[in-house]
Amino acid sequence: MYMSKVPTSEFIELRKKIFSSFEINDDILSALQIVDINVTELCTRKCVFCPRHDSSLYPNRKLNMSKETYLKLARDLSEFNYTNQIVLAGFSEPLMHKDIFEIISSFKLHLPHNKNLTITTNGDLLTEKTLIGLFKNGLDLLKMSLYDGPEQEEHFLKLFEKCGISSEKYVIKRFWYGPEQEYGMSGISNRVGMMKLNDNEIPTRACFMPFNSTFIDWNGDVLLCTHNWTKDIKYGNINETSLKEIWLGEEVAKVRKHHIQYGRCGLHPCQNCEVHGQVYGESSFNAFKKFYS
Repeated sequence: MYMSKVPTSEFIELRKKIFSSFEINDDILSALQIVDINVTELCTRKCVFCPRHDSSLYPNRKLNMSKETYLKLARDLSEFNYTNQIVLAGFSEPLMHKDIFEIISSFKLHLPHNKNLTITTNGDLLTEKTLIGLFKNGLDLLKMSLYDGPEQEEHFLKLFEKCGISSEKYVIKRFWYGPEQEYGMSGISNRVGMMKLNDNEIPTRACFMPFNSTFIDWNGDVLLCTHNWTKDIKYGNINETSLKEIWLGEEVAKVRKHHIQYGRCGLHPCQNCEVHGQVYGESSFNAFKKFYS
């Protein structure tokens, strides 16, 4: 099974449309466009392109985000009326969290004006009851990462139709395409050097992710981005400090200033990361350049 590309027309263009709708104003907090949340350390699969493929490298662990932590995060975001993307995905299968409905409804309760609450799932646990429950509790968009083939997509399309879920409410990422097919975006990465999957050259250019996104782990730790599976650098914990203070704090600022001046060169762990890094987030990058100057 090949795991290489995602159709440009169905994923990149959609994300460009989403990000273009996020307005950056004089408040530098408006540059935050994605809050990615890892609600559990469990997954239903051990894919060959994922660190979970080797349990000695990244084991499945029954660790779940507590109610106190996701409520604290929801309150932190509500303090500055966050309206951009909230993504329940991270390093796991979010539907394995037993309170996933309550997590979604909690964010909607504290952020009633946010229309960008998203979940990314592999679909293994997606039943008719679960699908209806996700949207009933406030989910805005379901992203499906499918790996097994077109018959899997056909199954879920029928499920969406049966449950009355319109095509505007879901995105299907077809990860079963082979490397001989030309698409526009790599579906896998080396996880800042944690895995050796590609022969790609490590880029030296700046990455926009520290400028437009943040990552919250199951225990409240704030990591730099979704690619740092090593978790060897943490920038704070939302149970102890507000997300606003952490994201605008000096430690993350050092990372951004390094990217602005030197790119990834000499910066751990970014110097080992093969992701493009400039597909989205240029407006946030430019906003911080102006902010720091």
